[in-house]
This record gives sequence, structure tokens and C-alpha cells, in this order.
Amino acid sequence: MSPLERLLFFFDAINRKDADALIACYEPDAILTLAPAGGTSTGADQIREALAGFLTYQMSFADERELRSADEQLAITTLNWKATGSDPDGEPITMSGKSTELFRRQADGEWLMVIDSPWWAS
Repeated sequence: MSPLERLLFFFDAINRKDADALIACYEPDAILTLAPAGGTSTGADQIREALAGFLTYQMSFADERELRSADEQLAITTLNWKATGSDPDGEPITMSGKSTELFRRQADGEWLMVIDSPWWAS
């Protein structure tokens, strides 16, 4: 699965509410930055907790997604994303951002996220 295919899988996992598939997109010691809200989560347990709220949304890519840099071991991607859902009171919420992700090729050839920054673009 290429880095861009991994991102499609990531969004599909959110939309299916599949936390295990979502976490499988990350290396075990990956870092998730949650700016502008703040905070950094490291490792599967912290990332699972940080992304739990996203599992209540429907997420989609905008048309702009790019593989910015890639060699045989590392790849940087950017994309525009949008999420729609509702808050605990049932009021509609829409969020969007431009993210940057750093992927590393694993020994089995798969690409997993090392750094995920949903609100930061290079």
C-alpha cells in the first residue's frame, strides 16, 4: 500500500468507525500532533485516545492530495480534509484542515505513518 493508498485506508477506517484499522496505519511509536487544539500523542494507546472523537465524524479528502517527497524509505504527503458530524448535543459540526504526514517504509514493504499532523502543512 503506497502512502496515498494508506491515507485512503485511514479515512475509510474512520468512516467505518474501525479504531483498530485506524491505529494500524501508524508505526508503534508514531507521533500525532493536534495543533491548533494543542498536544502531542505518542504511541498506539495515546493516538487511539486522541483520535476517538474523529470516529464520530464522516471524513473525506478534498481533491488536493500530494505525495510531496519520497525515496525508498521515507515519504511526505499533504492533503486537504473535511469532517462533518455533530457535537454531544447533536448540533452539526464541520472541520477542515490541510495536513502533513511522514511515512516510513516497513521491512515488509508497507508504508506506515511516523508523524501525523492534521492541521499543519509544509
